Amino acid sequence: KGGGRSGYAASVGGPVYGAANTADWPGSGGGCDSGNVSGGSGGGLIQIVASGAVTVQGTIAANGAAGSSESGGGSGGGIHIVCDSLVGAGTLSANGGAASSWGGSGGGGRIFFDYQSASAWSGALQAGYGIPINTSASHDLGTVWFPDGKLPRNAGTTWYGRVCNVSSSSIPMFDLNGGYVRFENPPLQITVVSNLSLRSGALLELPTNTTAAVTVNVGGDLILSNGTLSVTATLTNGAPDYGAFIGVTGPVYISSNSFIYPYSHPTNGGSVFFRIGGLTVAAFGRLDADYKGFAGGRYGRPSSGNFTGWGPGGTTANGTCSGGAGFGGRGGDGTGGTPPGGVIYGSSNAPADPGSGAGCNNSPPDSPNGGGLVRIDATGGRIRVDGTITANGQTYSGDRTGGASGGGIFLMCS
Repeated sequence: KGGGRSGYAASVGGPVYGAANTADWPGSGGGCDSGNVSGGSGGGLIQIVASGAVTVQGTIAANGAAGSSESGGGSGGGIHIVCDSLVGAGTLSANGGAASSWGGSGGGGRIFFDYQSASAWSGALQAGYGIPINTSASHDLGTVWFPDGKLPRNAGTTWYGRVCNVSSSSIPMFDLNGGYVRFENPPLQITVVSNLSLRSGALLELPTNTTAAVTVNVGGDLILSNGTLSVTATLTNGAPDYGAFIGVTGPVYISSNSFIYPYSHPTNGGSVFFRIGGLTVAAFGRLDADYKGFAGGRYGRPSSGNFTGWGPGGTTANGTCSGGAGFGGRGGDGTGGTPPGGVIYGSSNAPADPGSGAGCNNSPPDSPNGGGLVRIDATGGRIRVDGTITANGQTYSGDRTGGASGGGIFLMCS
């Protein structure tokens, strides 16, 4: 997003422009409020065309500048590199500028590569947004484009950005240290031969686009040490009976202050399936599917009107109130017994469904989501939980709307 946000509350961040498959624009400047202040300048544009190798042991930077005194940060610029091979352990950076006071942070820029080989590259790639003041603002990561649709051999380090064109890739290891990476375009199939590690505040998001499946296979361990993994499932028609698959030959370690978030498809219920060698959830670690199941009735529908919550146990609304959604137990009725609560569905001895959403009335703007599904097959391994595994349904904070149903927790182990 060019220019970030500036001002208070009503000011809107700049739009996305340019294209991920090239970086031919500089970043944009942040807006300024009244007074003798200015928004941060956008990052510049660096274009390199080399017939041989490009070696980076230092830094190539096109960062946006920070805003000052209520102004917005500048967006990250562009880095466009065409070469035979990319070599080194340096840093390529097109980050947005930080926010100030009430201003918004600058969005990330764009990094584009057209190379024949990056087997000797192990450096950092950064197209992050600037440090925000308002954490609810709509700043976003910039883009990183790899020419062959595959990750470099030494993936991870401190990466920030939306990876836009990787669909199938096999790499020796993935070690994300303090970065934030989002894979944008499914279907996505990634094989990590040894360990996948997320540490020092790292966040890895597997596609938030729910139109195609995600498959990740890890030949070693999945290690979260102050790290977060978010996986979004696509829809399923029953074969297979899941919408995303995470396979780990070794155990999964979720340390203190680390999180895994499995999101079910909001209208179809396709969910994430973990087949792993074992699981340890340390104290203050979480495998958290709260509110990540079937959506409430408003999802994907007009902003006014009475709508039934998504899912088999979703409830209707009659303009006055709605019932509570059902799943393992029947949902509660609305006032006077109408509308009735949601029905029981699914299996008690193999709960492979998420919870259902509650219906919405014309007056409330939204309605609660059902709890998601935590489904783990660690047959032959051990599951130890000193932290939390949770799949709670959402409670509506206003009136006239029932609660969503809790989700499913399905654990298999020795």
